[in-house]
Amino acid sequence: ADCALVKQIKAVSMSSYADNYMIIHFAPQAGVIDVLHACRRKTELVGLLSITYQKLTGAALPVTFGNKVTMNVSRKREKLVDIMWIRDTNVAPDTELFKT
Repeated sequence: ADCALVKQIKAVSMSSYADNYMIIHFAPQAGVIDVLHACRRKTELVGLLSITYQKLTGAALPVTFGNKVTMNVSRKREKLVDIMWIRDTNVAPDTELFKT
């Protein structure tokens, strides 16, 4: 990972469900949009990212859990989108499904 960009991470958000999705939020000065990322090993990825962030910044990486998150989808930070994780009991537990 680009160390300069890792330093610009503002927080990581994850749902309270056992899914593969997380959002990496970046500081405004990073000049990049927030990232919605799917990863089968998200816990391990966030753990490694936390260690790297701690080494580079001397601070703990803020990690939040919730089922509604606002993410920035514009480099100029003028467009925000709410992402909601919703449990659907009609879907089999090991089925990957992403609805927009």
